[in-house]
Amino acid sequence: ALAEGDDEAARMLDESLDHMARGGLFDQLGGGFHRYATDQEWKIPHFEKMLYDNAHLLALYTRAHARTGNPEAERIVRATAAFLAREMTGEHGELWSAIDAETAGREGAFYVWTLGELTAVLGAEDAGFLAPIYGFSGAPFFEDDHFVLHLPDGLATQAERRHMTYDDLLAQIEPLRARLFETRAERPRPLTDDKVLTDWNGMAIHGLALAARHFDDADMLDQARRAASFVLEHLDSGEGPLRHSWRAGETRVDALLGDYVFFVQGLLTLHEADPEGDWLAAAMRLTDEQIERLADAKGGFFTSAQRDDVLVRSKEVLDGALPAANAIAALNLIELARLDGDARWRQHAETTLKAFAIFASRALDGAKMLTLAVHRFHAVFPGVETSDLDAPMTEAEETARDVVQARFGVGEIEEGDWIPFRLEVTLSPGWHVYAHQPGAPVPATRLEGQDATLRDVVYPGGDEKVLADSSTSVMVYSGTFEVVGRVRPTSEQAKLRLHYQACDDRRCLPVSGLEVELGRAMSS
Repeated sequence: ALAEGDDEAARMLDESLDHMARGGLFDQLGGGFHRYATDQEWKIPHFEKMLYDNAHLLALYTRAHARTGNPEAERIVRATAAFLAREMTGEHGELWSAIDAETAGREGAFYVWTLGELTAVLGAEDAGFLAPIYGFSGAPFFEDDHFVLHLPDGLATQAERRHMTYDDLLAQIEPLRARLFETRAERPRPLTDDKVLTDWNGMAIHGLALAARHFDDADMLDQARRAASFVLEHLDSGEGPLRHSWRAGETRVDALLGDYVFFVQGLLTLHEADPEGDWLAAAMRLTDEQIERLADAKGGFFTSAQRDDVLVRSKEVLDGALPAANAIAALNLIELARLDGDARWRQHAETTLKAFAIFASRALDGAKMLTLAVHRFHAVFPGVETSDLDAPMTEAEETARDVVQARFGVGEIEEGDWIPFRLEVTLSPGWHVYAHQPGAPVPATRLEGQDATLRDVVYPGGDEKVLADSSTSVMVYSGTFEVVGRVRPTSEQAKLRLHYQACDDRRCLPVSGLEVELGRAMSS
């Protein structure tokens, strides 16, 4: 979303997508993405392939092509859709869950090549042509003697280097790639998890339908239709709630929130690509069922329905490997309101966003999809407020410095000009700051040097706190806590700055900081 109006965000996104598509993360012969890279150069993946990864990447590369027109984005989308159709689709259109990384206990055995294997298939001349393009012209880099095929440079760059067009280079590569692909297909295959999951199928339907509409592709549209029809027929029997999973004719577990929202999202996207179908009616019916089973009267949705064996019903707000289910729920409700015009959809969207507004303001890094849902709400319903976060602060809340005080002490200068220090921080009663947890979805307390180098910094562990209006727990500091370490000034203007966000049980103040001038501290 940011890439639409921010050149720097667009550059970062495009560069990431380019490296993902060129690296070993993408199966250069068979299409589709492996789960994640295991090295800094993104050449060696963990070779497992997951439906949900490929589903979301279908949508992402489609949107990238819509914004940039980059032919590589289209190539990636088409290759990924072809992979799903060929290797992860059952006879009735259902989409399977995953393909293992190992074959006979060996990681990546199905996908990797020795130079001898490549030369035997291609011949010396064609191998010499393809080697710099697919990254096997140097020394082997996987398990001593194997290569993972990848593109060291983009195909457009490689075509320019060879004084040919992008299309001409693709035409030369294709028959060689096909020979390698056919040879690889004869190898023992890794196992496939043929379980059918409602939420993951919904994600794939969304990606396929989005791509089908953008590229006007009948095959991808048919893929999306068949998968949606399978779920509606086999996991939505009408004799009970939607079901979570299906395998060999048996369904298991009543649908969770993720099943509803991701499948409904797929149905809504499919409706846009195929408005003559009954997809919108199915989306509305299932959303009504979702509201009946999972809605909280205070706003938002529980992950699971009320049951005797469920002690605590949680609400999913933070994005993880998948976008937060409550954020997708809000986006679906906004879309239903736009398409159907019924005010009840807007009302449910509004109460969902209001329920999590305070939490989202505290955890912007972890609640990105919820933030996007707020932006979408205002785009569709301009002028409607979704939170009271803009209410004026009291005088006591005007600055975080009113509730956070600090004392700073230093010891004797040690060898190498290192200075031991101790920072004692005291918070006003009722207030807390988030503990130092790198990677946490909230603004973690951290100390940094300005014209100063830090080492051996030790933060306390903190206390667990469940955030208001959410079942999410975080680690916090309250009362008084200490940070200790060593600092080496690099100029006379050296400072230490403590970054933190002070919160009470009602709201969080803006991220702020306290500065300590080392020269003044040492002379006092």
